[in-house]
Amino acid sequence: MLVSRCFKSAQTLLLAGLLLLPAMSPLAAGQTFSSSNPILIPDQGQAQPYPSTIEVSGLGPIEGLSVSLNGLTHSHPSDLQVLLVGPTGASVVLMARAGGRDPVEMVVLTFVDGAPPISSQSQLTSGFYRPTQKDVIDLEAPAPAPPYGTTLSEFDNTDGNGTWELYVFDRFAQDSGVINGWSLEISASLRAPLTYQGRLSQDGNPLNDPADLEFSIWDAEFDGNRIGSVMSADNVPVVDGFFTVELPISHSEFDGSPRWLEVAASSPAGIGPFVTLTPRQRIAATPEATHATTADRATIAMTAESANSVGGVLFNSSGNIGIGRTPTNNTLEVAGSASKATAGDWLANSDRRIKTDVRTIEDALGKLDRVRLVSFEYTDDYKKSHPGVGDGRYLNVIAQEFAQVFPDHVKGSGEYLPDGSEILQVDTYPLTIYAAAALQELRAQQNAELQALRAEKDTEIESLRARLAKLEEVIATLLKE
Repeated sequence: MLVSRCFKSAQTLLLAGLLLLPAMSPLAAGQTFSSSNPILIPDQGQAQPYPSTIEVSGLGPIEGLSVSLNGLTHSHPSDLQVLLVGPTGASVVLMARAGGRDPVEMVVLTFVDGAPPISSQSQLTSGFYRPTQKDVIDLEAPAPAPPYGTTLSEFDNTDGNGTWELYVFDRFAQDSGVINGWSLEISASLRAPLTYQGRLSQDGNPLNDPADLEFSIWDAEFDGNRIGSVMSADNVPVVDGFFTVELPISHSEFDGSPRWLEVAASSPAGIGPFVTLTPRQRIAATPEATHATTADRATIAMTAESANSVGGVLFNSSGNIGIGRTPTNNTLEVAGSASKATAGDWLANSDRRIKTDVRTIEDALGKLDRVRLVSFEYTDDYKKSHPGVGDGRYLNVIAQEFAQVFPDHVKGSGEYLPDGSEILQVDTYPLTIYAAAALQELRAQQNAELQALRAEKDTEIESLRARLAKLEEVIATLLKE
């Protein structure tokens, strides 16, 4: 949180929750070409397809290239050998005997020259890496024979139009996995703009006035020298405190030395002096945000203080967020357990005015009778590829069975088994609503039964009263005689 005293009456302006993400990764204005087809990795041998291909057209000579392996899941990633071959026959080993022995789940590996190498010892996580070959690579045909390049600059100034091939080979037995597609980003751009997102509050209240903002890069946390020019963003909309700007960061401002970002603000826009917010924020080179050492590849990102400040939080190109995992199909995905500090509700808009075709749920009991509730344990293979899944028994339903009852609440997860079939996920919320409806049905049935029983008893009572009246008449007659 950044605090500064400012404005006309010693008001307090705060900038909180800032986050900087690469606007495009790793090249600022490149064209992206991708394949979403899964690459199935057996326990040994050629992946399928072999090779996986991407068709590229409309390019001039290549001036910059990055490669991303999306959603890699494997129980022993150092078994993998991955070779990229361009349309002209140029080839580069992306990884071989690198990645460690620990299983990985849905990680995204982006290869760019100048990034750190992949470790052969530590846990492999999503991030930026340079091509890393730790051992001799021995691929099977139709992969081309060596020698192979070791940096992506091997493709510079070559024709990128045509078929790109990705050969994936598992060198050792017992472990398998899948890559959920891959992509190329090819560009001649030398700049890497960043998207800066933050929240401004004034005197404890979210700001709701446009603001003028200034950003500058410095070589020290305090004092020091400014690097490059001041980047201005005028009349930036601020809604409920939130704002977003794009900063045209240039590779020339980074030589591998530490850098800090300084922010100044003036609000309302065009009124009053700029107020410098402190402290400056460290721009750190991390596996997720790396400054390339070559002039034509610059990938720079900001963390609030260090890599740990955003560690474990991943974002994909659709804006989905993953905590402890790479997101696939959902806006927010969490590996492992999640909790709140206090009890409370997750709220959803449910106003009558926003709804149409409203229908009362019927036969809830009958529908619930068709749902089988189960306890189970996860398979060893699934736990290997999902380190956050612990031992023990779990409670849920079977997705395939649940789809027979609630077909609209079962969908693909974006994760795949080694045989290429997609893992299904379920939304069990209908059970909550149908359980409440079932209780209402039971209550209605109970009330109906009570009313019927009451009517029956009332009839019996009336009959007994009539018989008693007749008996009293008979007794009275006999007494008179």
